[in-house]
Amino acid sequence: MEEFESLIDYADRWAREKGECTAYVMLRNGEEPEDVITYAGLVRRSREVAARLQSMVPGGSRVLLVFNSGIDFVVGFVGCLYAGMVAVPSNNPKPTGQHWQRLCAVAEDCGASVLLTTSLNLEAARESMRESPAIDRLPRVCTDEPATARSEWQRPALQADSLAFLQYTSGSTGTPKGVMVTHANLMRNAEAMRERFGDDGNAVLVNWLPLFHDLGLIGNVLQSLYLGAQCYLMSPHAFLQQPLRWLRAISRFRATTSTAPNFAYERCVAAISPEERATLDLSTWKIALTGAEPIRAATIEAFSRTFAECGFTHASTFPAYGLAEGTLVVVTATHDSPPVEFIADAAALQAGRAVRQEEYDPRHCVRVVSSGHAIRGTQVIIVDPTTRLRCADGSIGELWARGPGICAGYWQRPADTELIFGARLADDEQSRYLRTGDLAFAWEEEIYITGRLKELIIIRGQNFLPYDIESAIQLADSRLRRDCGAAFSLDVDGEESLVIVQEIERTELRRLDAPAVCAAIRRAVAEAFDLHVFGIILLKPTTLPKTSSGKIRRQMCRQLFEAGTFAGEVARDVRALASTTAHAALGVGTPPEDPAEVRRHLVARLAVLLNMDADSIEDEVAIADYGLDSSLAVGMSGEIGRWLGAEQDPGLLWSCPTVNALVEHVTDQIRMRTARQEFVLESVAS
Repeated sequence: MEEFESLIDYADRWAREKGECTAYVMLRNGEEPEDVITYAGLVRRSREVAARLQSMVPGGSRVLLVFNSGIDFVVGFVGCLYAGMVAVPSNNPKPTGQHWQRLCAVAEDCGASVLLTTSLNLEAARESMRESPAIDRLPRVCTDEPATARSEWQRPALQADSLAFLQYTSGSTGTPKGVMVTHANLMRNAEAMRERFGDDGNAVLVNWLPLFHDLGLIGNVLQSLYLGAQCYLMSPHAFLQQPLRWLRAISRFRATTSTAPNFAYERCVAAISPEERATLDLSTWKIALTGAEPIRAATIEAFSRTFAECGFTHASTFPAYGLAEGTLVVVTATHDSPPVEFIADAAALQAGRAVRQEEYDPRHCVRVVSSGHAIRGTQVIIVDPTTRLRCADGSIGELWARGPGICAGYWQRPADTELIFGARLADDEQSRYLRTGDLAFAWEEEIYITGRLKELIIIRGQNFLPYDIESAIQLADSRLRRDCGAAFSLDVDGEESLVIVQEIERTELRRLDAPAVCAAIRRAVAEAFDLHVFGIILLKPTTLPKTSSGKIRRQMCRQLFEAGTFAGEVARDVRALASTTAHAALGVGTPPEDPAEVRRHLVARLAVLLNMDADSIEDEVAIADYGLDSSLAVGMSGEIGRWLGAEQDPGLLWSCPTVNALVEHVTDQIRMRTARQEFVLESVAS
């Protein structure tokens, strides 16, 4: 590849060489193209945005990006690069709630100077903005509106260490941290991915991951720009409603590369029927990257076996490991090589040593999938976090890394930057490493991730800090003791699931309404984090495991939960969610017009998803109070759409939050469809 200083140099190159070639396509509902931009169009529109930004604020200013997934986001982000500004990608939050508070925290932390969005987003958020001074004070630029005054774009004087953007991590209710990603970080990471993936300008990418996350943004949007490739985009909701849409897009557009966390591959196995698989051709899909959460051998095996009939090959599965602090990828496999697996003795692994077994026996063995080996120019070592000495091969320790892809640190957090980005070995005080907080072992140059030293919770590829979840719960209900709860994740049937252990105020014990308290916990977690709580244990005061210095012992809480031996337990509510499947029909045949029958179908399906007795679901209680997370809520909106034969908004269960509201909406839809059919028949008869 020709050497350039930044991604805007590549954008200029492709505009010259591939001007009218398609760069990005947004798929409406994950299916039909609704917005297309060429490389020439991308450069033209991005420079227009850049000129407007340059006329408003000086170079290096932070620009807050608030978009849905789509072309406008791409134009806005690339426009920031052309302007020499620091992009700050964020999700487009609901008009109210915890997610809006997080956006305000990000705006304040980075000192944003401009809000970059669309006119539709702006209109939807006006009321929330008026109540949020950190956002409301910002001048606004809408990428879908023409400039009121003409400004000339000036090429910025970018250096290798110039900041390209801030990638905010965790901090869902606390103060988030912005990882400083430089132009050099992006360029070196992009080249490392090109080398490992074997991709070039002929690559076709399909992406449904959120664009404000590093895997969706860097691994798809920016990698496509670096290569001069084509990238098809769909919203995360489109995938969650119907997983088939993802694989159908790969099949239809002959994609070569597509990325997802482990859970997405599992969902495809469960949700796509044999009849639907028969319509897919996945033979062009050469890089099926899996990362962002633990990689499971059983998932890789099941997906490869299930979709072999569609032309998918086991060697296309592409494990990788990375993190925002490392720009994106740190360790990856090599294309055209099947995943490498290590059969480990379970007891030895628990004790911190990898002991290889010749044959897999589920009674005492664990299958660990290699994430590959370090990308070019990056050094990865396994370190004993206590002694700060290197571990021998097969010994589990913390993964440390250094290289050109390691970011510059955290925005305006020198102490945190020194702690995480400035780690030093006990016998080498000169070299500085990034502490990843992840546990791993090395074996024959392969890196195997085994767990997390830090207590970060990773569910469906998203990171959550335990303290954030604990704080949100304790602030939501006065019956819960402050600083006396633990949040942790647990492997349940191959998926990471959330567990809460929480003390009750002493004055509430005699009159405790445990179901109401558990409902309040589930509601708080669903509203703040879009997560389902698998298990809740309520404890008497002073019985939560803590250290002598008062720190919560979350690992011990996990062990006690699994053993069922909590001292002081007063109530337990364990509830697994079912998985939605495309062929698990909400109803069979023509939907009934009788509201009572509609209710019966809807409540029966909710009962299956929530793992509840249908008689326990009340008409006027918010469905979210029962713990339905956003993933399954969006999935059910897709089921309702298929039942009615009419596309439904992904947010249906938020706009119709109770059973009664949902029944009314569905009944109205059925009546409208019947009226249309009768009108057509009358027209034909006449």
